[in-house]
Amino acid sequence: MAKGALDGLRVVELGNFLAAPYCTMILADLGAEVIKIEPPGMGDSGRKTPPFVNGESAGFMSVNRNKLGVTTNLKTEAGVEIARRLAASSDVLVENLRLRTLAGFGLGYEDLSKLNQELVYCSCSGFGQEGSHRDRAGLDLIGQGMSGIISVTGEPGGAPMRPGIPVVDLMTATFAACSILAALRARSISGKGQYIDIDLFSTGLAASPWETAQYLATGEIPGPLGSAHRILAPYQVFAASDGHFTVGVVSQRLWLKFCRIAELEYLIDDPRFADNAARKAHESELAGIIDAVTRKRPLEDWLAEFEEAGIPAGPINDYGRALADPQVGANRLVQEVDSPVSGRQRVVGPPYRLSETPASVRRAAPGLGEHNEEVLASIGYQPAEIDELRRQGVI
Repeated sequence: MAKGALDGLRVVELGNFLAAPYCTMILADLGAEVIKIEPPGMGDSGRKTPPFVNGESAGFMSVNRNKLGVTTNLKTEAGVEIARRLAASSDVLVENLRLRTLAGFGLGYEDLSKLNQELVYCSCSGFGQEGSHRDRAGLDLIGQGMSGIISVTGEPGGAPMRPGIPVVDLMTATFAACSILAALRARSISGKGQYIDIDLFSTGLAASPWETAQYLATGEIPGPLGSAHRILAPYQVFAASDGHFTVGVVSQRLWLKFCRIAELEYLIDDPRFADNAARKAHESELAGIIDAVTRKRPLEDWLAEFEEAGIPAGPINDYGRALADPQVGANRLVQEVDSPVSGRQRVVGPPYRLSETPASVRRAAPGLGEHNEEVLASIGYQPAEIDELRRQGVI
């Protein structure tokens, strides 16, 4: 297998649950050596999340693949020294612990950059390092709610609804990985690392371009639209006689085709629907007209005609159907990895495909402290010292 694009890069992770671990998973998939530091006996809280396979969390296994696992008690001087040595020999450190937790152990950016001026240090927090909210606990749920995402999710007039996936955690992790790569590029020129401050609240706002633009430009507060789009119509879910599908009419040319397929040609000359702006202004009326028509025919009929006409459309799949789609195989999305505890596991691998330095799933998520000897030896600890650290409960 060809080496990944980040081969030779060493990353230390002090993470819990999702934002930091997902960020370092991206880096690990791209070839970086990621060393995950966890507290002895407990580990990342993600290890306790169902479903379990032979006692191992399937979700933890997915998000922490390709990593080496080390246990270190940071409440001891010896444990802090392990973390310091690792940071001194690494390119990147990523953490999402409570604000100032690591600084309290002497492991903040100011401390570690004195040991390693090339270190890129990324902190993922709820609200950032400054401001009145900085000490508040942050979760994906809180970030979604306070940034406005939940306020625009669900049906108009309905209760506030959280999206089905942790979008703020995942976007924070992705922005963090992008920022880290940018900082490494800058380091290649300057020779110096830097500190990256990224937070869930800011990410939620940054991930809402249409909604924030509407408010900042007009003062109008966006509301929930159900499955509809903020600026396009029709662009939403419709019902067929035997299921539901999505369809997006993103140009006037496609609108004309759509009307002919749906036998709604009379709408073409209706001024309420003359162009996209008019259709958005009368979106509720338009959706009702279309839905009354689409319910009369089966799902596959509609999808076949839309595909032939080049109109973007697709079924509403559950995850079973989504993972059974032949495109999953074509894109090599589901990969297998062997765990010494839970056996062979299937995971969804990297969604990006690099032709020369491919991302890959190379190893299972580590057992708690599985690589203590290997990693500690790499930073100068002797076998007798490692045995003593274990005896003292440091690892």
